Amino acid sequence: GLGGPRVGPGCLYLLSSPPADSALPRPRCHQKEQAGAALPPPALALSTARLCQAPHHCQPCVRVRLALHTAGLGSICRLQLDFLVLGTNRASWLQVWRRHPEAAGALWQVQFDCFPVESGRRVLVSLRTIPDRGLSLNRSHLVPAEPAGPELRYAWHPEARAIEVSVPEGPALTVRLCHQLALECEELSTPFPRQALVSGGRSLVLPYEFLLPCLCIEASYLHRDSLRTKLCPFQAQPAAYGSELWASMQFHDYSASSEANMVMVLSGRCPLHPTATLCWKESDAGACHGIPNSTAVESNQAYTVEKVDVHPLLCFQFSYGNSSHVECPHRPDTAWNVSVSVRFLQILLHVTSAVPASFSAALCRWQGSRCEPEVPIYTVTSPESFGPRELTLLLPMQILGGCVLVWRSDVQFARKQLLCPDVARKRFGLLALGLGLALGVLGTVLLLSYRSLRKLATGEGLGSLGAG
Repeated sequence: GLGGPRVGPGCLYLLSSPPADSALPRPRCHQKEQAGAALPPPALALSTARLCQAPHHCQPCVRVRLALHTAGLGSICRLQLDFLVLGTNRASWLQVWRRHPEAAGALWQVQFDCFPVESGRRVLVSLRTIPDRGLSLNRSHLVPAEPAGPELRYAWHPEARAIEVSVPEGPALTVRLCHQLALECEELSTPFPRQALVSGGRSLVLPYEFLLPCLCIEASYLHRDSLRTKLCPFQAQPAAYGSELWASMQFHDYSASSEANMVMVLSGRCPLHPTATLCWKESDAGACHGIPNSTAVESNQAYTVEKVDVHPLLCFQFSYGNSSHVECPHRPDTAWNVSVSVRFLQILLHVTSAVPASFSAALCRWQGSRCEPEVPIYTVTSPESFGPRELTLLLPMQILGGCVLVWRSDVQFARKQLLCPDVARKRFGLLALGLGLALGVLGTVLLLSYRSLRKLATGEGLGSLGAG
């Protein structure tokens, strides 16, 4: 089988190549004599082989054999092989070293299986020593173009959510729909057919669950190790799959309000890496407004934004191609709540928080459809303690119908909560009550004054009558 390097006397180890090419095998060292005739040193020989990393996924690769006698070269720590694929400029390298330093001057016979290369590409391979002793071997190798796989035609039937595959006259083919992953095309899950036989000159309709960019058609002849034809027609058609891409994904919410982190993990049928930013909604059914400089950090399909006031209406907006999807936290609760009461010419805010935090509030003035905060800004901080805490903020009331914004201010991303309808109504009620009290007092004073004047007038009349 294909594997790491095989060497002769003086066992060598393979050092890892750069992350730019993770397909190279892991280090392995074999003491066995290699198959085939030994090469006369110094020599660097290249040949084509096949690298199979899965039962049904094989690709051409370049096998490297080298022979080197270190006598007269001085102390050599390592040998390095450099690979360059012409046409794509894909480069990589690997190193071998001497396991036993006392083996200096031994004849090294090394075989490396195997550097993966696309069919029809030419590869340049060079050998040098570390430290450099003036030895340099260079070879190039053309990987022959493989014969074409079976022919097929397809037609997409979106109304039936199916793809019709047609086979030309000739031998029968096995066909299937699959999802292209990193190394292999994974079969669709039950109840969708995994593989079907189509006779020459016939066609077959294959249903699918979701139309996705990684949905492919694969066909092969019936004999073992047959060449395969694979078509992935929707990779370059984002308008075709659109919303189905997001319907096929599962979103797992791991946001933690106590840690002020928003975390969403994606799992889907396609190995895609959409981008994600934060946005906020005015209501459950409203549009989501993007927040600048809020791009999430992605690692293994987990998207994280730190220093966030986790809120049901502060959401992730995922984008891939020309389609997007908004996913909000799955829990309706928040880490804090605020209520408002009105005193005469004052607004009293009551903030209850389950976590230690700072909160700010400011009166705001309407500018179009937005209420912009005005200075001064009032801030209060809860102590570092367990359990809910109630904080109080006192703001002056300046105008009838004025509104106030309240937000968590110890994080970078927070949704400002607007409070004004209740405030306006309560102040109007207070004004009406004050006006009523004033009118009542005025009426009482007038009534008392009227009675006093009447008594005086009545007393004076009686005095005049008696005197007459």
